[in-house]
Amino acid sequence: MQTLTVGILAGGRGNRLGGRDKGMLVVDGEPFIAQLLHSVDRNLRAVPELNWVETVINCPRNSAFYRHYANRLVCDRQLHGGPGAGIAALLAACTTDWLLVLACDHPHLPVESIDKLWRATVVGFRGPGPGGNPGAGSYATDQGRHTPCMLINAARVVADTSQPSLLQTIENLGLTAVDIPGSGVDVDTPIDLTELGR
Repeated sequence: MQTLTVGILAGGRGNRLGGRDKGMLVVDGEPFIAQLLHSVDRNLRAVPELNWVETVINCPRNSAFYRHYANRLVCDRQLHGGPGAGIAALLAACTTDWLLVLACDHPHLPVESIDKLWRATVVGFRGPGPGGNPGAGSYATDQGRHTPCMLINAARVVADTSQPSLLQTIENLGLTAVDIPGSGVDVDTPIDLTELGR
């Protein structure tokens, strides 16, 4: 059995939502962060090889709120440094074999997402996969769009804090793409939030 840290990116400014912290948004009576962690729990039941040891949340604000959902909180070295900086902070804090990175504005992780990421990475250990650095990890794509849903072999990679964009970080880490429909559904605007609540 391999140990796993669940790392949540909650460092966005939420500009298109009037500065609201997306992890704190409530739909169906529960904040996004709680819904996301329930979704992770359901997903991990299909991956007995991974033992969820702790949850680390990357958040520059609202630490009193996020403390209820994490074992530890971390911040970027440079405030609002983008998703690359958030991933680097989570990797630096990770003390387990694997790091599962998710964004707080993706409250519903599709079924079997973690299993698909795990299987793609395990296949990578046995031989070259469909691109990337075999065994380094994998990330979800949705209709060709890359997402911040990724499983990283924390023992094999080093995050480059100079890569602020998500795509640059994925390329730098050498992650393998895995098509997971629905993994790109996020909330960026009030319209997105209304659609999610339906």
